[in-house]
Amino acid sequence: ASEPGWIDVAGGKAPPIEALKAIIRREVEKKKPGEWIMLWGYDQNKLAEKRHPTRWDFDEAAPNNPAFCTRACGHMSVGNTAAFAAAGLTDPSAFQPGEVVVDERGEMTGLVKEAANGALGALAQYNDDDILQGLKLAGEQLSSLGLTSVHDMGHNGAQFMRLMQKAA
Repeated sequence: ASEPGWIDVAGGKAPPIEALKAIIRREVEKKKPGEWIMLWGYDQNKLAEKRHPTRWDFDEAAPNNPAFCTRACGHMSVGNTAAFAAAGLTDPSAFQPGEVVVDERGEMTGLVKEAANGALGALAQYNDDDILQGLKLAGEQLSSLGLTSVHDMGHNGAQFMRLMQKAA
């Protein structure tokens, strides 16, 4: 099971980019225009095309919803045009060179790295119920593996910290 609000695409669950887009399309059906669609866990080396998805790929699947997918490493993501619009990210020069990847025409491809990745991901909104359900699912999975404690670096902000304390 994946965390509520996130769609886990790790472990070969979306071998071609078209399958990843199909996952996004299914989420669009459950959301209102403007609501975020968040995926996690792709690895371009494991996708059939052996490339990162692009904003244009995600635009086809979710033209009216901000959508982004974080790579398995957590250091980069791909967002669609609506995600960049929601973030106000239109100028790649606002970040260090290479953090907002552009094509040969100078257009943003949708791939963001490091600080730009963090800026895009920080806009995703979670409600308390989704976070608590995700913490419950994670606890159940960890317990089923015999793990009795975990450590969180605490980089998810005050809302997550408050809810982790509530869930304990």
